Amino acid sequence: MTDQSMKPFTVLLIGQAISLFGSSLTGFALGIWAYEQIGSVTVYTVIALANIVPVVLLSPLAGAVADRYNRKMIVILSQIAAIAITGALASLYWWQLLVPWHIIALVTLNSVFNAFVLPTISATIPLMVSKSNLTKANGMIALAFGLIELATPAIAGTLYANGGMQTLFLVDLATFSVGIGAVIITRIPQPQAKTAAASATDTQELSLLASIGEGYRYLMKAPALLGLVGFFSSIAAMLIAAGVMVQPMLLGFAKPDQMGQIMSFAGSGIIAGAAIMIALTNINRHMPIVIGVSGLVGVGLLLLPATTTPWMIAAGGFIVMACFPVIDSNNRSIYQRKVDPAILGRVIGLRNFVLGLAQCFMLLIIGPLADAVFEPAMAADGWLAPTLGPYYGTGQGRGIAVLISLLGALMLVSVALTLCSRRMRRLDSELDDVEIAVEETEPEQQTAMDAVAMAK
Repeated sequence: MTDQSMKPFTVLLIGQAISLFGSSLTGFALGIWAYEQIGSVTVYTVIALANIVPVVLLSPLAGAVADRYNRKMIVILSQIAAIAITGALASLYWWQLLVPWHIIALVTLNSVFNAFVLPTISATIPLMVSKSNLTKANGMIALAFGLIELATPAIAGTLYANGGMQTLFLVDLATFSVGIGAVIITRIPQPQAKTAAASATDTQELSLLASIGEGYRYLMKAPALLGLVGFFSSIAAMLIAAGVMVQPMLLGFAKPDQMGQIMSFAGSGIIAGAAIMIALTNINRHMPIVIGVSGLVGVGLLLLPATTTPWMIAAGGFIVMACFPVIDSNNRSIYQRKVDPAILGRVIGLRNFVLGLAQCFMLLIIGPLADAVFEPAMAADGWLAPTLGPYYGTGQGRGIAVLISLLGALMLVSVALTLCSRRMRRLDSELDDVEIAVEETEPEQQTAMDAVAMAK
């Protein structure tokens, strides 16, 4: 493949990013609207979980579907379903019938369809770009997600304040049309089945459940990849827990406007890290980068919370946030280089399932740990105050700071354990790159065939 092969991927990414941006705006504003209606943080949290949990639980099934059916059709059907769900929400709002449980139910349904898009597109990337551009492509994805995450709160809040939910719904529907248009005009290739497992799936001799099992057995035969699933899941879980606790930690010594400035500057590190990945090509050894940069993040989380100097927190946060796209892009590239594209959807689905469970588990325990254990322990008369007080200080937010440092220490332990594994250290050379082969079937014909199969 030449650099020309990046163009179809770029068109697809831009279209999906615009569509996702519209959905993010609506989702953010719906949370505000629901909170204003009943003033319940619980409902706000349930809406957030409704957006996450189906993706986590359905990831293995979604990966099997991505490997079994035409990938272009999967994305198109998911986009059509999302348009219908947004239309239903808009209609209920227009007729003043919308209540929070409608939002929870429809957001959950939308998340079900979104679950099938993520592994489908991830599994298709190695068919659309050359190996030398894999980290570049994954860096572009990280850049798009980073921009959406940074821009959504401010833009959604402004649109909601000035135009209400109807404006957000219109924007969402418009962005959906861009997303589905990009999919329609882009050729999304199908992999050729080369492995026995993939061949059985493509001939539909296996049930979807059995197809998921094939993905599991594929990972079991590659212990280094299985170890990578566990390693990255632990790193991502600790990062999301630290991210949730940063805001209350900062409020312990900074005013709200100062906290916002610190978080905005630190968050912009995502853009810097993604830009680095886009600029780099021909990266052949990904694992040393994943391990080394994860270690750097661990050191940052261990040391930074001890300070209450705003500029140091902001600068350190920028570096930590810049590291995540680097870790994520190289992690994705390993799977895309080492796993047969015909079974890649299932492998990614299982990876996302383990990753999601780890993150959900961490989010469930981190709040109680902070509130019931570490914050009281770092109060002026707390049991940890005599030992850690001279380094962290005492009072509001200092227990959270200690807990974030503990997460950094655990991350360094995970890095050390990974370094102790020869297979993990040498994963790039231990596993051969797969040979990419694209199905010759015309996309229009294959789409029609798979539409009939999926309907059955």
